[in-house]
Amino acid sequence: MTIDKEIKEMGHDLLQFAKSDADFTAQRGIVDDLFPYIYQASKRMSTRAISRWLEEVHDVKLSAVTIAKALRESNKYWELFWERIEPSARIFEEAHDVDMKDFLFDVQLFRGLRDGGGNVAVSGAAGYKEYQRACAVLNSEWFVFNKDVWTQCWGYMSEGEPEKVESDNDKKFTENASKGDKK
Repeated sequence: MTIDKEIKEMGHDLLQFAKSDADFTAQRGIVDDLFPYIYQASKRMSTRAISRWLEEVHDVKLSAVTIAKALRESNKYWELFWERIEPSARIFEEAHDVDMKDFLFDVQLFRGLRDGGGNVAVSGAAGYKEYQRACAVLNSEWFVFNKDVWTQCWGYMSEGEPEKVESDNDKKFTENASKGDKK
């Protein structure tokens, strides 16, 4: 069975157009990289609004359906995000002998240790460079998000389900609420 000459020409023309003239619409992997941003934005914006904003401001065509699906099936995206963060977190953890969860949920502790609040246990100049890269990754890819993103990501990586990490404000609210119940 052979393909009709006209269909071959049509196919060839389509490929030429795709290579030269068509807008790049595939956006393969963009959801993987944007997911934590999409997740945080989804707390204040609809998937349609996120899709529209990406297209209008950055000329990125990502459908509301794709965004909604990523949010529904978020485990895969949290895992990919954690794979970018974990090596740097491990380096920082070992350099300061501090449990990863402690500094990943406390930006002041992270910055205090990073900026000289503790001894840095690294091996030579190469080890120190690796440590500096790890600090840069954590600062630019983890600490740009809020605790909700951290909690979601950490929860999926620790047990496959989000874990609730209470902030001091949450604890005060819970204490005050329980005092109010006793009156």
